[in-house]
Amino acid sequence: MILKMKLDEIKSSHHVAICGMNGSGKTYLAKVYLAGKNFPNVIVYDTKGTFTWEQVPDAPIFQRLSDLMKFQGGRAIYRPSIEEFEDKAIIEAFFKWVYLRGNTIVYIDELASFTTSTYAPLYLKAIWTRGRELNVGCWASTQRPKNVPLLAFSEASFFFIFALNLEADRRRIYEVVQSKKIIDIVPKDYHFWFYNINMKEPVMAILK
Repeated sequence: MILKMKLDEIKSSHHVAICGMNGSGKTYLAKVYLAGKNFPNVIVYDTKGTFTWEQVPDAPIFQRLSDLMKFQGGRAIYRPSIEEFEDKAIIEAFFKWVYLRGNTIVYIDELASFTTSTYAPLYLKAIWTRGRELNVGCWASTQRPKNVPLLAFSEASFFFIFALNLEADRRRIYEVVQSKKIIDIVPKDYHFWFYNINMKEPVMAILK
């Protein structure tokens, strides 16, 4: 990755938004970053059931929340069974566990698979709005920013914005990242806009 920034600026308590169409590179970016030494406790919420972590081959995979809750520390993948993924009470219980556990990053592989533009589980909202105090961060990835809660972006400190072909999705990001570049210029071939809340304008970077 070529990026004119110190990557260790992203702390485990920070919230990160990763957006882009399928195949643009967002999942690969998250895999590489979250395998780094700065992020020792990561729980991947594998909403699509296809997440493989080549960079962390020993990461255990849990299909039952009750088993995951016994996990002491490190990196793991929660790939809920269909029954658990369709149960809102279990989804809520998962985010409550992350929130109360502390010192953890949750990476959501596709936010739009269980939220809407107006709905998110209560404890996911708690992570976004209060998680920093507990050193709990959320990395939320989505193909359709228009269809997920605005909190996912308004509470994020860092943004990685890959190609979004629909203007409505780019305008959703623009609500927080107030730069016309986001609307007018669509990144190509594994390029992405990088932005943090201390920058005046996003910068273009590329996966390598």
